Amino acid sequence: MNNEDFKIIDLPNGTWAVSWPEWKPVRDMVTAMKLFDMVRTINTSMEVGFGIELVSTKETKDFEIMWVKDYMLQNEQTEYYADWLTTMYNIVGVVFFKESEARALKYELDKKLTWHILRREQLD
Repeated sequence: MNNEDFKIIDLPNGTWAVSWPEWKPVRDMVTAMKLFDMVRTINTSMEVGFGIELVSTKETKDFEIMWVKDYMLQNEQTEYYADWLTTMYNIVGVVFFKESEARALKYELDKKLTWHILRREQLD
């Protein structure tokens, strides 16, 4: 683990992104649901963006931000949405309107990674 496992990026449109360039994109529903839970507890806006990598056969990667209404992260359709999103796209980041929310997500991700590393070291 280093200090830059998760990066905060000040985007030109006044939003803030949290990305994990050294790690694989989120590609499965279970991990997406955990990410949705973290985002839901942090986000105070009506929308949150997910940085997505369009799945293609090209060598160059296209990235987009998919804006999602907050209620999509907390209703009975959330699991289906997570499954669809991870089937169609790779999640490579989360975009917030407030810097404080981006920093809060980075803090939670850092904390979970630290705990995971400590548990793994105890098992070795």
